[in-house]
Amino acid sequence: MRTYNYALPKAALLILAVGLLLCLATPGRPAEGTRYLDRRSMRPAPSANRTPAQPARITLRGASLRGADLAGTDLTSAKLEGANLRFADLHDAQLADCRLRGAVLRWANLAGADLRGADLRRADLRQASLAGADLRHALLGRCDLRGADLRGADLREADLELARLRKTRIDAHTRLPAKYRLVWYFLNGSPEQRKAAWRHYWQFEGSDVSHTDLRRADLHSYGFVIIDFHGSNLRGANLQGADLLGANLRHVDLRGAQLQQTMLMGADFTSAQMQGARLIGANARWNAMPL
Repeated sequence: MRTYNYALPKAALLILAVGLLLCLATPGRPAEGTRYLDRRSMRPAPSANRTPAQPARITLRGASLRGADLAGTDLTSAKLEGANLRFADLHDAQLADCRLRGAVLRWANLAGADLRGADLRRADLRQASLAGADLRHALLGRCDLRGADLRGADLREADLELARLRKTRIDAHTRLPAKYRLVWYFLNGSPEQRKAAWRHYWQFEGSDVSHTDLRRADLHSYGFVIIDFHGSNLRGANLQGADLLGANLRHVDLRGAQLQQTMLMGADFTSAQMQGARLIGANARWNAMPL
């Protein structure tokens, strides 16, 4: 009986082993839909609801930036409360929602700056240039704007409660709320301009002049019947011969005001400050006059 030897030569076994290793190391094209796991595939997928990281707000509270060149700088939402920015160049700067409460911006150049929603309450903006600046919805309560340039500035919906507007410069392109445009005329206009502005305001806007700064304003002989001066500053104002019949003068500062020959019947003086006010000849019968 014949026998067969099936043993393969060592060289053939070595070739088969190398071929098998090559097949395992270099897989063929995967079937459609086949997925392999690697480090990248194990990373969490980005969430559709994930919000992008917000940039950190710049914080420079109380910093001394006198004369700094910050023209065109993006300071959106920066915290600059109480900072000294006197003479600083901030023209065309991005200052939307910036916190500038109590900051000193005297003589600063803010022409063309974006100040939408900025907090400028009690800021010192005397002689500052705000020409062409966007101040929509800005907070300017008790801000000192004396001598500031507001030509071409947009102050629609801005809060100018008790802001000081004497000697500020405006033009036909200044967008100023009606009440504060009237205040501007009371403080800076000629007698004819003041009377025309008051007649227009009374006819189209009503009688609300509350929380305005009218210190030393010349308002003599005006007809302010049933006007609302609540919370306003009329310190040293000239109201001689004015008609304030039924006026709301609650919490009004009338210290040193001239009220001679003024009609005050029915006016409400609750919590008004009257020290030094001149009332000679004033008709104050039936008034809630502070003692």
